Amino acid sequence: MADNIIGAGREMTTKERETLEKIQAEAKARLGLKEFRSEAQPLAPMGDVVESLEAKGKALTKKQKKLVDNALEIQSINAAYAGTVGFTSPLLILATLPHSEPKDEDGKPAKRFSRRSGNFTLTIEGGEAGIPYGPWPRLILIWLITEAILTESKEIFLGNSVTEFMRKLGIEADTRIRKRIHEQLLKIAGCRVTCTGYKPGKKRETLNIILLEQISIVFKALLWWDQKKEKDSNQGSLFTSSMIFTEEFYQALQASPVPLDVRATNALRGSTMAMDIYAWLTFSMFNLQEEITVSWEKLYAQFGADYTRLRAFRDKFIEQLKEVLVIYNTARVSIDKKAGITLKPSPPHVKALPKRVKLSTKNDGK
Repeated sequence: MADNIIGAGREMTTKERETLEKIQAEAKARLGLKEFRSEAQPLAPMGDVVESLEAKGKALTKKQKKLVDNALEIQSINAAYAGTVGFTSPLLILATLPHSEPKDEDGKPAKRFSRRSGNFTLTIEGGEAGIPYGPWPRLILIWLITEAILTESKEIFLGNSVTEFMRKLGIEADTRIRKRIHEQLLKIAGCRVTCTGYKPGKKRETLNIILLEQISIVFKALLWWDQKKEKDSNQGSLFTSSMIFTEEFYQALQASPVPLDVRATNALRGSTMAMDIYAWLTFSMFNLQEEITVSWEKLYAQFGADYTRLRAFRDKFIEQLKEVLVIYNTARVSIDKKAGITLKPSPPHVKALPKRVKLSTKNDGK
């Protein structure tokens, strides 16, 4: 029996409604709107969402309460109005980056990482800096891809310092995080991606290769940042750092960008699995015409590289999916612990945008 996540629900509590009204008032002031008009989907009863997160008789955790607050803000104003429309690539959704640093047989940082999803395989070969992993390269790539799409340029300007770049990402300056951001940016710049697609042959045991494409994400990176100088004197470089995508990767982005709400990815950045599930749901719902069920085996192959047991992966996936559905509350999803996850046609979290539309990404560092 499938266990529905989002049902009819109950009405919002007084506190939840007051929170929403506060968010709307702040949004009006921030955007200079005379009256509040949201093009977003109708606000779902948050009481239902809260109920889905609460354990048996236990109150919401601090993290979950914050998640609900973020969901109210996201639902109260459309991403285009908020200037938070972002983009990612299907290549990074069909087979995701590693959650943690991949190791080789000797326990040293691996130089090669592969993940297969159905008939699609993504292989990442790291450069001298290694393979990108964790939440930061996900956020960085979304920002880079968004800038490339909106400016229609392969060259993306990062800023005069890591701190300025972090502001563009919407991240508060922190010495430890600053170091990680710098490290992951170097890993992205040096890695090479191989995408391989298959289709079944005449016999079930044979596979015919129909696609083999090697793509370097970055053609050139000019990073003038001096971390020691920045740490000691809080000063950036006199020159603006930049990154240039390869023509192959840039054309792949132009061909099929996947729109998402960067507020959602930031709200979920405490879990790389939750970030990946959100991107996957957004991508899946965009053109979904009929109900489909994705088996646990397929989900495990796509998302479960860090798990040795399917059951442990399934339990974690369900936990993270519930949090994603707080943010993407109009996604019609149900769970069956035996069969898998059932997706039903739902409104996309971010509506399709006409080409050549310039949106504010609120990443100007001001």
